[in-house]
Amino acid sequence: MLPYGDRHVMGDPGRAPPVPVGRLLPPPPWTRIPMMRQGGGEGQRTQVLCGYLHCEDYLFHPALRALPPLLHFRPESAPAAEWLRASARYALAEADRGGPGERLPELLVVDCLRQHIRSRPEATTGWLRRCATRW
Repeated sequence: MLPYGDRHVMGDPGRAPPVPVGRLLPPPPWTRIPMMRQGGGEGQRTQVLCGYLHCEDYLFHPALRALPPLLHFRPESAPAAEWLRASARYALAEADRGGPGERLPELLVVDCLRQHIRSRPEATTGWLRRCATRW
């Protein structure tokens, strides 16, 4: 998760030069969620699900302002991993149909934030502990 929308590059250093994502996606507006495929079929298959949430006030909330520029998550347990996979599949299906699943990405972000807070040593005391248990 990139909470501040920082520019970034993803790839395998030394394998191939980075390609701007704008070259891989069809131009907007999109009637369906765009998919892109990149690479020559070498190596392991990688799937990346990208999303964007906009929030006017996030910089003013102390818990969000304290986040690092990059948060990397692995689900805490097998049930959490299955929930994440199922939620991502459902969000994609709903977005593709124009269905009512538009709030699901927000739940995914909340789950990522909860995992980040729980992983912090200071989450055992004070206001951070209250946030971790409330979310």
